[in-house]
Amino acid sequence: ALVGSSPATSLTCTTPSGTASATAVEVSVTNSDLQKGSKASAYTYISPPPAIVSITDLSGNPVTASTAVATNIQINGTDFGTSGSGVRVWIGSRPCRSVSVASSATALTCTARVQAAGSYAVLVRNGNGQTSSATPATLIYVNPTPTVVSISPTSGSNTGGTRVTIRGTGFRTGATVLIGASACNSVSNSATYLNCTTTSGTASATAVEVSVTNSDLQKGSKASAYTYTPPPAIVSITDLSGNPVTASTAGATNIQINGTDFSTSGSGVRVWIGSRSCGSVSVASSATALTCTAPAQAAGSYAVVVSNPDRQTSSATPATLIYVNPTPTVVSISPTSGRNTRETPVTIRGTGFRIGATVLIGARACNYIKWVSATYLTCTTPLGTASATAVEVSVTNSDLQKGSKASAYTYTSP
Repeated sequence: ALVGSSPATSLTCTTPSGTASATAVEVSVTNSDLQKGSKASAYTYISPPPAIVSITDLSGNPVTASTAVATNIQINGTDFGTSGSGVRVWIGSRPCRSVSVASSATALTCTARVQAAGSYAVLVRNGNGQTSSATPATLIYVNPTPTVVSISPTSGSNTGGTRVTIRGTGFRTGATVLIGASACNSVSNSATYLNCTTTSGTASATAVEVSVTNSDLQKGSKASAYTYTPPPAIVSITDLSGNPVTASTAGATNIQINGTDFSTSGSGVRVWIGSRSCGSVSVASSATALTCTAPAQAAGSYAVVVSNPDRQTSSATPATLIYVNPTPTVVSISPTSGRNTRETPVTIRGTGFRIGATVLIGARACNYIKWVSATYLTCTTPLGTASATAVEVSVTNSDLQKGSKASAYTYTSP
């Protein structure tokens, strides 16, 4: 269609539709007298502007881009041109890197750069400057899905109050934590770990899931990661045969603590008697009894506390162990005989003698007692009755514990 002309040297017109091709076509002008002039390879029909149909991952699945790492995407559509023709892609105001166009010109791939979460316009421009603006498309950026790698400790009281550390990736400010079905409160975090305090849960041998949900509702979890356990409880304290027991002030008294929920995991169970640790703790596989060796302490009554590795203690079930001084023993007396009509100085040897001890020779008190050490003392025998039968020698400490040796001393006639 002739639009206009200037005398003899130029004219304007509007092109008809044609076939897009890399090969330029001839342009010819024919006057009304049928004379014709032409120029070969003078005009090229170019392809329509690119059009976007969909945006997927490289396998053709729906895709979102990550705010944390670069994301490879595939843009499907028409008329993208070829890889060597200067095709460019923008996501928002940022170019998509490493653009590669399929030979069919109906798909291209590129690498979406990191951007903040949100929806961004996607624009393709082919080598001849045409854009896909007539077919608007968007790519949504989302924060990474959180992952839960570990929790420490892995168990705690079913009454709550255990401070735990959860490690993983993609944690965001405002994340919430569930341990089983119970909330973990007072959350503080970075992208790779968070701390929180457990609330009450149901005690069970089965570990529960630990999950972290970000404010954008993306959730990560670890199955069978945490166990709610009841605290240990003390029922009784006995000797290793199950009989009532007192501990020696000299130490080395083996005791058995009977109760419930003593941890059998590793060697982390500890026992305190007063402020001192009970040694060589060994827990029965039933978790209902443990043995340990009570340390030396002064005579008196001491609180006993069992602590599991998860820091739970038996403080809700108070128990005590009474320490007593060792029972004295009498090993020998020297001399072993003396006149019944006079006082005889004697030396008594044994163990466990304490200051203030009293001594009987037979049924009579020995006088002028002198405590020398825990293993011997001296005194002066009282007057007695001569007899061929030796009498008992006994030492009684101030705590009324008594040791004796039968047939140890003989009163003789003058």
